Amino acid sequence: MNHESTITTDSKVLAGVRYTIRRMSFAGRMELLTTIGDAMKRQEFLAASPHVADSAEAALLRMSMENELLRWGFVGVDGLRINGNEATLEAILNDGPEELAREILGAIEKQTRLTADEEKN
Repeated sequence: MNHESTITTDSKVLAGVRYTIRRMSFAGRMELLTTIGDAMKRQEFLAASPHVADSAEAALLRMSMENELLRWGFVGVDGLRINGNEATLEAILNDGPEELAREILGAIEKQTRLTADEEKN
């Protein structure tokens, strides 16, 4: 058996584009929890608040966590140039198609979810 630590997927939103993300691992899960665990708790607390200011802060925290997830899980992209240059994560975030960033984020978030068996343990 050969286990690959990354997954390469054809983009559903941009024809001809493929992106590669990290697979979740035990150490990766610990790394993410260390990086965004406190922010996750705070975001959930603020999101439940009836105050508009808390909702705005919750949204900002959510975006910050999404940024961290992208930085953790993104490995690379093929078939995309941005402003004439090979696409990097920074280029995708700053100048690239938002729908691709959202698609990649969704794939990374899917990797971070525990299976039913993992949740039992």
